[in-house]
Amino acid sequence: MGVSGCGKSAVGKALADQLNMPFLDGDDFHPSKNIEKMSQGIPLTDGDRLSWLQTLNQQFQNHDQVVIACSALKQSYRNILRQENFDLITLYLDGSEAVIWSRLQHRENHYFKGKSLLQSQLSTLEVPDKDEAINIPIDQPLNNVINQCLTSINNINQKATMTQQRSDIALIGMGVMGKSLALNLLDHGFRVTGYDTDQKRMEIAQEAANRLENAHFITSSDLKVVLDSLVTPRVIALSVPAGNTVDVVIDALLENGLSPEDIVIDTGNSLWTDSIFRTEQYSGRLHFFSTAVSGGEEGARFGPSLMASGNAAVWHHVEPMWHAISAKIDTNGKAQDSLASGEPCAAYIGPAGSGHYVKMVHNGIEYADMQLICEAYQILKDIAGLSSMEIGKIFEQWNQGVLNSYLMEISADILQQQDPVTGAPLVDVILDKAGSKGTGLWTALNSLEVASAAPTIIQAVVSRAISSQRGLRQSLSESYAVEPKTADFENKTDLINHLHDALFCSKICAYAQGFALMSETATQQSWTLNFSEIARIWRGGCIIRAAFLQTISDTFEQTPNLIHLLLAPSFQDEIKSRLSNWRLLCAEVCIQGVAAPAILSSLSYFDAITANQSPANLLQAQRDFFGAHTYRRTDQPEDQSFHIKWADHPRQQVKA
Repeated sequence: MGVSGCGKSAVGKALADQLNMPFLDGDDFHPSKNIEKMSQGIPLTDGDRLSWLQTLNQQFQNHDQVVIACSALKQSYRNILRQENFDLITLYLDGSEAVIWSRLQHRENHYFKGKSLLQSQLSTLEVPDKDEAINIPIDQPLNNVINQCLTSINNINQKATMTQQRSDIALIGMGVMGKSLALNLLDHGFRVTGYDTDQKRMEIAQEAANRLENAHFITSSDLKVVLDSLVTPRVIALSVPAGNTVDVVIDALLENGLSPEDIVIDTGNSLWTDSIFRTEQYSGRLHFFSTAVSGGEEGARFGPSLMASGNAAVWHHVEPMWHAISAKIDTNGKAQDSLASGEPCAAYIGPAGSGHYVKMVHNGIEYADMQLICEAYQILKDIAGLSSMEIGKIFEQWNQGVLNSYLMEISADILQQQDPVTGAPLVDVILDKAGSKGTGLWTALNSLEVASAAPTIIQAVVSRAISSQRGLRQSLSESYAVEPKTADFENKTDLINHLHDALFCSKICAYAQGFALMSETATQQSWTLNFSEIARIWRGGCIIRAAFLQTISDTFEQTPNLIHLLLAPSFQDEIKSRLSNWRLLCAEVCIQGVAAPAILSSLSYFDAITANQSPANLLQAQRDFFGAHTYRRTDQPEDQSFHIKWADHPRQQVKA
């Protein structure tokens, strides 16, 4: 690899002859539109190069061994080439602008007609570090360049032979998630060592791995053996319960010989502040890194959404592995087969703690989204009088439009499932008490701590708490019996349409609250979060994957500094066209006495956040009255505070 004129083709052909491999010139695979642009002296964009790089990636996969000469100027380009090509050896031909331009001037029929394209390539070039590529200086005779390349390749191959029986990564914890991640890694050609204190779990994981083709999977109940089984620097992923267990496992690894160069990755549902603490706690003793995993068992097994954070150098080391096992999305934002090529739903979020924080907010949005769908179900059941099967069909239809999402898809499926025991709708025989693992509560608490309003998320957490009070609810329902529900709509179609629009608007508000919360915390923590990328990696693998995440991603890509999603013209148009139906639905719900706290709080949030004047002026006056907390005036600079001496007669204002 290298810029045009560095000698890629000449060196590549010579290496191919020496190694008895086929040779391909990457330039031969450019589409005609790229060749036309280059012939006119127009630099290629990343978009121009994407299909070309994907074609070259496929060429690597199509050949057992091949030498390909291509520019691959950016690290992101090289990452595309490495997808599914884990034993790729990269040789960087390094030379000065003067040497390369001199060579180009002596070439015939080259695309470059002026120095501007070379300068464009040099400014675009991201020089690979020693872990990514071998640097080969070109200011020496061609034979010396070729011999240096051959020596480097032989050294790498010898090292690979020595370590070919060692594992690329160890998974500590062979429970549901750990086993699924291990099998996913094996599917993509990685060598894995598994560990668990429960021998039965390791046996189950081994049996599953044995059913895979050419899988290198070993297990051990001895952490020393686990560490000795790994290539260096050793990468150990923890799939253990959040909290003290993480520290117990890390301490045990240190006792068994973990070194400062080794990498420990927490893939559990840890609190983000714990990740920050551990990064500092283990600094100098190991590289602590975190990767939040979304998608549940199915996602972990066949392609999750991965949110990584910590030391950027560690990310560069694990990035090919994480990109390989993550969910993939095509150019239209649609989920791909688990082993297909496509845009990976894995990203480096930022400094320590940021990945688990983003996952925490993801889970808060997940709580809200689930609650909103459940309220839609209850409204259709209690007000429209529809059966579970009928509601499932409606959800199935909604999933074909703007409400398309994984949660809508599975809700439609669930509602049409019969109970294997009684034959009744399954949902009708499930006890109405919802469980919780606490991440939604973390999001709700954080929103209050940083003063970023997230009432839809908070109400979703509250609703789960109320669901757990089943005995109290049943007693109170007898004391406050309501009249039978009878819709005032002319027909059920009106109710269904109004509910559709109310659900979509409420969903927009829930996501807007989540992204606003991330923005506020990022400011307080001095993080730089790429919200477009976060929305992109949520499009596949994760629980809240939904069609309109593509719109959110596009919105933040076009306006990176957007302070709130409700300010985006696309969402303004969506809400304005549905606002009347949203209000009508909420009014009917209140009249009928059906609980829909998330939908109602979403509308209240919308009205409050879009109000030019709030009643907080009276509230601040109350605070000043009983607590002398002062107030600011509309006709004075905002940094000036005042107080009324309420006990005096006459009452006078003083400057605080």
